[in-house]
Amino acid sequence: MPRAPARDVEKACSNAAFIAKLRRHALPLILALAGMPALAAEVPPHLAAQVERLVSLISDGYAVGLPDTVQAQVMNEGADTEMTIALFVIEGFGGGNTYAQYLAVFTAAEDASGQPYYSLMDSLPVGGKGWRMVETLDAKLKPGHTQGASLIELPVMENAEDDAPGFPSRKGSVLLSLDGGRLAEVKR
Repeated sequence: MPRAPARDVEKACSNAAFIAKLRRHALPLILALAGMPALAAEVPPHLAAQVERLVSLISDGYAVGLPDTVQAQVMNEGADTEMTIALFVIEGFGGGNTYAQYLAVFTAAEDASGQPYYSLMDSLPVGGKGWRMVETLDAKLKPGHTQGASLIELPVMENAEDDAPGFPSRKGSVLLSLDGGRLAEVKR
């Protein structure tokens, strides 16, 4: 097998770096133009670190997380088990130009030194190119159908038949069940 000249390897590496930069900067711009806030409110640094770890587990080696699109919301604040949900975007699976939005549920507590600590309960995809998009994290928590279960309702924009893949136009909502620490979408 012939070896590539050094300058071809350097060129390929610089092209890969350029594409990675383009992905990091282009998708937030596209989402902003589509009406999705590209710069979320301040996300606690310890939560952002946990989301970054989760992105690395979900990624296929090509896909990257977009930290500027992370949104967080505290649920059942002040309860015995306070939950924080995080919405985040992973883009570029398989080296392509698609993206997926994920929702993760964390329990929030403090470690022995008094620092905030977020422990992952579960996550699942809630949106993506050509499917639907959660523009702003504005979840509503409701009691579930069984003891200890909860329902999380998210407002979404869904792709209608004539919509371009990244520009959903139909308002909708997604209902998620959190039961026994596991998330699942409730079909309606």
